[in-house]
Amino acid sequence: VEHRSFEKQGIHRIPTIHMGPQVAAMERKGIRTRVGDMNREIRLINEILERGDKAEHELDEKIRKLEMLIEREKAREKEEALKANTVEGMLLEYQRNRSQFIQDAGIHELSSTKARNLQDLASMYAYLQSHGIKTLADLQKAVSMEKDKRRDAIHTQNAISKKQKDMESLITAGENYKPLRKYHKTLDTLEGAKRQEFKDKYYDQLELADTWLASIKYYTGKTLFQPSKWEKEAKQLVTDMKNAKKDLQDADSNIEMLSDILDMVQAVDTSRQVARRKEMQKNTPEASRTQRKAREDDTPKKNRLSL
Repeated sequence: VEHRSFEKQGIHRIPTIHMGPQVAAMERKGIRTRVGDMNREIRLINEILERGDKAEHELDEKIRKLEMLIEREKAREKEEALKANTVEGMLLEYQRNRSQFIQDAGIHELSSTKARNLQDLASMYAYLQSHGIKTLADLQKAVSMEKDKRRDAIHTQNAISKKQKDMESLITAGENYKPLRKYHKTLDTLEGAKRQEFKDKYYDQLELADTWLASIKYYTGKTLFQPSKWEKEAKQLVTDMKNAKKDLQDADSNIEMLSDILDMVQAVDTSRQVARRKEMQKNTPEASRTQRKAREDDTPKKNRLSL
């Protein structure tokens, strides 16, 4: 911008920037906007131009400020354009489109529904930010990772469930072996004829004790009798199962939420594609001819004759 070029071009006023209805409404309420700030600077520059004085320094200062505001606005628009193509930006666009549809359709939305939607939206934004999800590719990768977590959680649950069944059988074997263990202990202290005599006398009890001890060895690989240790391991398996179930629930919840976000993003992308196609169709030669014909058809007959 160079004010000395205004006079050469016969320009004595700089046109203000058009404000949309939303920006205009904000300005009327006393809320400053970037466009409003630029228009205020333009009006000050026009006042200086209208005075026709030689206050070049003042004019240069105002022009520099206006240039700075314009550059900031360009940077903001660029930033918003980039943000609009992020998952967060498209999610926000989906919510705006949804609110506009509800308003246009005259649908009454319950306060509880609004509150729940806001809560869901907050959860979605929090997840996206905490996991650094910005692009559609990031979102799809996150869905895949959560599905992997779900498979791992199911596999872990199945493994723990098998261990719990084995531990239950082990503890049962230990409980049955416990009252019979004394026969093994006594047998170990005897030798020769006394040992054989004891075996003959308590054959059934020793046979049953051998059976339960073999069961203990099957599950532990040892013949050690360690009921306290088994009880402790059983309690740990219960805790592990609770954690695995929670992991599965979290994965299911995240998959559901990410799938909802993906549906919203894809809906916005589809809407944008439709809008682009419509815009392209408007600019085709055939569309131009159709528009011209429509305008001609709308022209009153007497006006067409006079032309």
